[in-house]
Order: sequence, then C-alpha cells, then structure tokens
Amino acid sequence: MLTVLKAVGLIILAILLLVLLLLIIPRSIWVEYDKVDGPTIKVRVLFFKLRVFPWGKGKKDEIEEKNEDRKAQKKKPSSSGHAMPDEHEEEKKSFTDDIRFSFDLIGRVLETVSEGMRRVLRGIKLRNVTFTLPVSGKDSRSVRKMHGIVSSAFYNLNTVISQIFDIEYGSPKIIADFTGAYSDSIYFFCRIVATPIRILMGGAYLFFKGKKILKENRKTVTDTDGEEADAAS
Repeated sequence: MLTVLKAVGLIILAILLLVLLLLIIPRSIWVEYDKVDGPTIKVRVLFFKLRVFPWGKGKKDEIEEKNEDRKAQKKKPSSSGHAMPDEHEEEKKSFTDDIRFSFDLIGRVLETVSEGMRRVLRGIKLRNVTFTLPVSGKDSRSVRKMHGIVSSAFYNLNTVISQIFDIEYGSPKIIADFTGAYSDSIYFFCRIVATPIRILMGGAYLFFKGKKILKENRKTVTDTDGEEADAAS
C-alpha cells in the first residue's frame, strides 16, 4: 500500500513540476510574412516547433456559423407576429449600474491599467526583428521624399516601442525602390519570447486590483445613498 501511495505521489509531483516548468520556461513564437507565402506563425513548446497558422477552415468558423443560426432563430417572429425575446433580456443588468464615476475612480483605473500592462509586457521580448520595406513613387524625387518620411516614421516609432518592449533588431531595411524591382520583396520576421508566469502575474494584478477598486467604489456609493436616505427621513 505504501509503495502505491509513493508511486502516486511521485506521479503527482512530476505533473506539478512539468506544469511549473511550462510556466517558467520562456515560449518562443515566430511571426513571418512574405508576399508569396503570406503570414506564417510558429510556436515552440518545450522541444517542439509547431505551426499554428495558416490553417484551413476549422471549428472556429463552424461555431460562428452555428451561433449566427441560433441568433437568427431567436429573432424569428412567433405566431403572434412579434419577435421572440431573449430569455435573459429582461434580467440583464449592466455591471456599471452600481458604479459612481468620478475623476478619482478614473485616475485609479488608469493607474492600475498602466501598471498592469507594464507587468504583462515585462514578460514579452521581441528578438531578431527583420523586415524589408520597399518605398516607391511616381518619380525619383517622390521616391526620395517618401523614403525620408518612412525612415523618419520608423525611427520615431522605434523610440516609443523600445520604451514598451525589450526589442532587438536583426536586419531592418527600408529600400528606395526607384525602378520597381523590389515591389515583391516585402518581408517581415520576428521572434517573440514570452514568459507565461510573468504574464499571468500581470493579469492577476489587473484582475484583483481592478476588483478591489470597484468594490471600494460600490461601498462608497452604498454609504452615500444611505446617508442621503437618513437625511431625507
């Protein structure tokens, strides 16, 4: 009996260690695009690299079609000539009914979202960002002008992105295409490295902090309404 319990305990421990390993080990996602093959997305899970896109018409499209059919059937008129109401339509209540909006609430929400997104994005890294972007125009003058605009926009955008993500570039190219020879050479590649445990921790912070803010706001509304009711009586 003890041998069986020991074996079961070892199996459970191995499963827990595997789950912990999956959460801690960074996951890699490859995003690639070219004009011939289109977009391609691959994901590495442990020692395996799996292609998750493109795929054919799958279950998602079928589920969406079934949902649309069900919605259409609900909206069909009954024998009395009126549309059938949704069974939950009368009981539907907005979650904002008990919330009193104020500058303080908006400020706390924005601060929480900003901190939560910073924690989430801390677990995402962009590696080997490579692209080829040909810039063309009507004549050589317009090509040079457009090339300058695009290059300037890229460097300005990179300044912002670098503040948000940990990013490393491979071989970014913005080509002045005077002859149209590079019109089919559009290319993009990026390796996204994500650490699931950091992303989950950031998501948990957003959820619990947001829940606490709304709870405090509803309590304030209830107390205020109670005081107003006592004053009126």
